[in-house]
Amino acid sequence: MIRKRGEVNMALYVDLPVYKATYDLLLLVYKRENSLPREHRYAIVMEIKRHLVDILSMVSRANASREKVQYLSRARIDLEEVRIRFRILSDLHLLGTKFFGEICLREESISKQLTAWYNSAAKNEKKTIADIN
Repeated sequence: MIRKRGEVNMALYVDLPVYKATYDLLLLVYKRENSLPREHRYAIVMEIKRHLVDILSMVSRANASREKVQYLSRARIDLEEVRIRFRILSDLHLLGTKFFGEICLREESISKQLTAWYNSAAKNEKKTIADIN
């Protein structure tokens, strides 16, 4: 779905593939969190969920902003935080190999999308600054 915002056509953030992929990963975490020991649920898993929600927020903000780089940069940092915490859970043998593999594939997909969008936005923002000068 595309809506008009001024003169710019803008996709709704909930329709963006990177938003959908992040949201799906968040749902997966919610569905599987009860299978983890309580101490890890309330420490590591809570942080994973918070960082995933932050990514969703940054994607929404980037989509609505002309200056996207700052939001996409933050989303990429949050994704690294998520990766670290999933790695800890894996190293503690709290995630099965198959499930951890699925998580890694989803993280990689989100990372590639954020990086491509970031690179495009950075290029456009540099071009805009050059046009002003």
